[in-house]
Amino acid sequence: MRKATALVKYFRETRLFAGADYFEGSIIPKHMPIDFVPGGKLPSRKKVEATRPAQKTLNDENSRRYFRLLMIANFFVNTALHITLTYNDMFLPAGYEDAEKRFSNFMRKVNANRKRRGQETVRFLSVVQWGSENGRIHHHLIIENDGYLNEQSVRDMWSVGRGKNKQQLGFVDVQTIQDTFPGEHEGTAVEKLANYFTKDFGKFAKGNNKWSSSRGNLVKPEYQPKRDYKFSRAAVMRRLQEGTLEEYIREMYPDYELLEFTRRDKELVNVDVRDNMFDGIHIYFRMRRITT
Repeated sequence: MRKATALVKYFRETRLFAGADYFEGSIIPKHMPIDFVPGGKLPSRKKVEATRPAQKTLNDENSRRYFRLLMIANFFVNTALHITLTYNDMFLPAGYEDAEKRFSNFMRKVNANRKRRGQETVRFLSVVQWGSENGRIHHHLIIENDGYLNEQSVRDMWSVGRGKNKQQLGFVDVQTIQDTFPGEHEGTAVEKLANYFTKDFGKFAKGNNKWSSSRGNLVKPEYQPKRDYKFSRAAVMRRLQEGTLEEYIREMYPDYELLEFTRRDKELVNVDVRDNMFDGIHIYFRMRRITT
């Protein structure tokens, strides 16, 4: 029997989760030839753990997204610290590699202290940046609060030498991450900090888009199985025309709320709709589970 073939156009939804309560979704147009065979079945899809991007080859937008989701999945308000480490003139690094050596020595001290107290290796994410005004290299990191890290202990470890010969490498700042604005959903501060950490990714060639993390103890973002036809093509196009696309997405996820974010043109939106000249409308959104 000869197969009947047709070109089917549809929308595919993908969701990348950071933990159990936050995900970033996309609705992308697809088309494929379908052979109509009696009893034919489409293959099932499984969850796929997102892999850390190769920084030399991954485009900046995907690198920022992966870093942001990694931070959201692993660090939480009131239980994580934002630490800034700077250099004075005497110890100003010659470049990225020199700064990374200094930072690695600092993290070894942090984990040595934890080991003496019977704790496991600390979880952290860090970035190297150059000051926008003075061009001075410095470090930002988000790290779990183990009860020992504070401005005094961090200052003590951000140093070289011992005893009377100990010298500070530079200024340190230690802040507990907290949501500070009434009405914001829980976790806003972490998301904002992630955006700040990644604001210069790819802007300069000398390495300030590089980042590092603890190994083996971070929850990785996870792709849920791709879903075709969950969002009807006809319904999506109609809701776009009516201006009710946000309501449509909320209807599909009644236990979640849409989150405001900044799209490419710096506009704040709940849903980012992009018109791709090659295959049509692309839709992006972010959601967090509603807590009561």
